[in-house]
Amino acid sequence: MSRQDLIELLAKLTIHMDEELRGLAFTTLQALMLDFPEWREDVLSGFVYFIVREVTDIHPTLLDNAIKMLLQLISQWRQAVQTSNKQGPGSGPSLPLERSPLWGVLHVVEGLALVVLCSCRPATRRLAVNVLKEVRALHTALGIAKGDEELAIDVMDRQSASVLESFIHLTGADQTNLLYCPSGIDLQTLAEWSSSPISHQFDVVSPSHIWVFAHVTQGQDPWVISLSSYLRQEHLPKHCPTALNYAWMFAYTRLQLLSPQVDINSPINAKKLNSLSSSGDSYVGLWRNYLILCCSSATSSPNSSSSSTSGSIRCSPPETLASTPDSGYSYDSKIIGTPSPSSLFKHVVPMMRSESMDITESLVLGLGRTNPLAFSRPVCMWLVVIFFVVLMLCCGPVADNVGLSSDGYLYKWLDNILDSQDRKVHQLGCEAVMLLLELNPDQSNLMFWAVDRCYTGSRRVAAGCFRAIANVFHNRHVQINFSDFIFDTVVLLNLILFKAADSSRDIYEVAMQLLQILEPKLFRYAHKLEIQRTDGILSPPSPLPHLYSVSYYQLSEELARTYPELTLPIFSEVSQRIQTAHPGGRQVMLHYLLPWMNNVELVDFKPSPRRHEETPICEDEEDAHERDMMVNSRRWLRGEGWGSPHATTMVLNNLMFMTAKVQPQPTTHTKCTLLLING
Repeated sequence: MSRQDLIELLAKLTIHMDEELRGLAFTTLQALMLDFPEWREDVLSGFVYFIVREVTDIHPTLLDNAIKMLLQLISQWRQAVQTSNKQGPGSGPSLPLERSPLWGVLHVVEGLALVVLCSCRPATRRLAVNVLKEVRALHTALGIAKGDEELAIDVMDRQSASVLESFIHLTGADQTNLLYCPSGIDLQTLAEWSSSPISHQFDVVSPSHIWVFAHVTQGQDPWVISLSSYLRQEHLPKHCPTALNYAWMFAYTRLQLLSPQVDINSPINAKKLNSLSSSGDSYVGLWRNYLILCCSSATSSPNSSSSSTSGSIRCSPPETLASTPDSGYSYDSKIIGTPSPSSLFKHVVPMMRSESMDITESLVLGLGRTNPLAFSRPVCMWLVVIFFVVLMLCCGPVADNVGLSSDGYLYKWLDNILDSQDRKVHQLGCEAVMLLLELNPDQSNLMFWAVDRCYTGSRRVAAGCFRAIANVFHNRHVQINFSDFIFDTVVLLNLILFKAADSSRDIYEVAMQLLQILEPKLFRYAHKLEIQRTDGILSPPSPLPHLYSVSYYQLSEELARTYPELTLPIFSEVSQRIQTAHPGGRQVMLHYLLPWMNNVELVDFKPSPRRHEETPICEDEEDAHERDMMVNSRRWLRGEGWGSPHATTMVLNNLMFMTAKVQPQPTTHTKCTLLLING
């Protein structure tokens, strides 16, 4: 029989029905602890795993007796070490203590003690505190050097005063006497402390992590508040990660063993759940505490996964925790195995359908304390948060008009996620803008912002906004009224020309796709003008050249030649956008504006002095004379177009403003000016 099998057999015999056999088995374990120093770690870790596997919470008396036996084993090891130290330094361990497995077996015992602290029975919690104290005494006797981690009892004693102070106002205890001497408050004080609850429904002082626990438990169990406070990330997870990792493995095993007792759909619990009281013996309260411990300490770190695979033992079914055929009972090879957080969630989340309010509230408390490290990649947490914010923001029309006003707070947030270097976050930003545009068509400020960021935003922001705008028009085929058509068409057409000059091929293709959507609207507008035309000078618009094969300048030439009626609106749009665009964008806009300038002629209609002296000409003859003059000189449009005083004034004023304020590159600006003068 191997050492491991012998220890496991003796441990099982300690709960045998025969009292004499129980006594002989435990006496043998004590003898192994005293007389065989090389067996001590194996005996202690083997007995811990035996308690986790075999001694369930359904039999609290057996559990208490097993913890008492564990206490005696630790105490006898400590006494043996102290006796050995008194005899002389030569009898100490041969290996340096900081590199020996002694630290590891102490963490195993601490992990079990943390699990036992989840008990709703003060007597059982008192035993767990005594185990932690014995571990500290053994640690001191062994002379183990302090490392990066602390003992759990030291951390919990140090935080006890602040933990009690955080919720004592919710109880009927005398705060003066308890908080007068904070040094006298330790883990044992909170583990054994109980008080009558007071009304906390109107509590506005406590932080949320205190108030929620107090509200759910109705102040009947102050220990659950203490336990959850110890498990906050700045306390045990920070200072005792190894011990808490063992506690996570052990607690998950106990949680699964106890689940049939609290699940209302379980046949085992069909008759028992109604008889359970809200006292300390309630399985629901114990199950809730196990869940809080599991969620607070769950982790998917590589170390945990490697340790679980080394043992090759699953934690779920207790019967699979059989002995491994190793020569020694190494706690590393006998580790129960680290379950994954996903397996925990798959186990507990279906219980949300339970009709028991205690179960659902316990699930809310536990899952609400989920450790962020339970996710394999920390960036996923940020991605999940952003995803749910986008989901909540885009579930319908935005009710808060302030957020989408001209200076709304949502625009800065959209800028940040669109400008993210993470591809997934950037994609979420694009989808958020697209959904906001689709769901809020009456919010003109939102569309104005998206178009403006295409000119003024960084490269990633501009690309994201442009893709969102293109997707909106592609998905919905937005219907534009004729009264607003010129403005909307010009905004989109100028944006298409601007993005057609982008160095990214993807953006260029998106611009061409958007132009294909816009072209029928341009044709309908030209057809409307053709119906109104009486002179027959303008020819029907010809189809655009094959897209994806022309440059932005060639495209601008074709558009200016096909739709000359949009010349002045395009010029006006460019004059507006060029004020806020970056220098490279200004040069692009001035460049593709050149073909449109061919449609403009500067004219002077000021009357000469000699005209007043001549015989007045009838109005019909004057109109015919002006029409012949303009037809012979340039192509002509009905109404105010190129060659009119209005066009001349607008073009000259805007060019003067560009020269004085914007200061574009002289070459392109000079070309525009010379075209107008020579035209």
